[in-house]
Formats: sequence, structure tokens, C-alpha cells
Amino acid sequence: MIDKIFSTIPLQGQFCHLYPVQISDAKFTYDLRTQNGGKFLNNIGPNVESQRLYLEKYMVNYNLKKEIYFKMLDSKINKFVGVTRFCELDNDYKFGFESGIMLENCSPNIYIDAMFMCFKMGFDLLGRKFSGPWLVDSENIRMINFHQKIGIAKLVKKDKFFHTFEAHSSDYFSNVKRFEKLNFGLIKNL
Repeated sequence: MIDKIFSTIPLQGQFCHLYPVQISDAKFTYDLRTQNGGKFLNNIGPNVESQRLYLEKYMVNYNLKKEIYFKMLDSKINKFVGVTRFCELDNDYKFGFESGIMLENCSPNIYIDAMFMCFKMGFDLLGRKFSGPWLVDSENIRMINFHQKIGIAKLVKKDKFFHTFEAHSSDYFSNVKRFEKLNFGLIKNL
């Protein structure tokens, strides 16, 4: 199934299509990461060249089928509006879904669809039991509330700097049907 995931370009959902990021996307990913000062993101370096170097290193993991850094295409307006990582694919027990960044004022359906597409690949298709843990800046109330509303990610630790979340397959399978009824995470070509 890993081979099929990596060879299906793009992965087509109802609201978004997922394309692997290429080195030529350095300016796009840099601009996304620095909009509004990149307040809740790890520092990536001072310029587009630093992002290009990061993507060159990422391509090694991509070619080893350890992770996919996706660009999210809003299929309604045919425009790339965000990125996210589907990673730790070399682990038979867990996977990662992290580093989601969206253009301001884009449809929230895009990120929700991408998230459920990654959950579907990780939990349904690859049979992983666990995703995470991942850190959310404690000041990023919007993202903390988002995870709590979706009801799959569980808060496992918090301090004044970070909230730590993880997701288990049992929570995914208990909640996914209501989102599938809204057409989230339905991969049309996989």
C-alpha cells in the first residue's frame, strides 16, 4: 500500500488534492511559513534558499518512502493553499500528520479533508494504531480548539509552551463516519 500511496499523484479528495512538494516549491512553502511572521512555527531559516536546502534533505526521506510533504490544492478554485506532512511511514506501528500550514482566508474544508485523508491512509490503509505525539504552541488557541472539536486527537500533556496531542486508531474509527458523511477524507483514486 505504501508504494500505491507514493505513486498516486495527486491523491484526490472531495475538497482538496494532495501533491508531493518538490524542491521547486521552496518559495511557496517559505511564503506560507512566514505569513504573519510564522508565529507558531519552528524557524526555518532566513530566506527561500534555506527552505530549498530543507526540501533537498526532505527528498531523501521521500525517496526512501519515509514521508510525504504534501501541497494542498483547493480543487474548487484550482489553487495551492497549504502544505502538511504525512511522516514516520517507516514505522509499522505509528505515523505522523503534522506541520499543517494554510493561506489565510482559505476554506477550512481543505485542511479538514487533508487531515482525514492522512488519517485514512495511516489508520485504514496502513493499519497503524497511533499518530503523534505532536506539539501545538500553547498560544495557538485556534489549533488547540480545532483538535478538541474534531474529537480524535487527545491532549496528553500541556505546559506554558506546548500542548501535546496524539491520536489513536480507536478514536479515529469511533469518529470518522460522521466526517465521511460530510465527504471528508474520501480518497477517490486510491
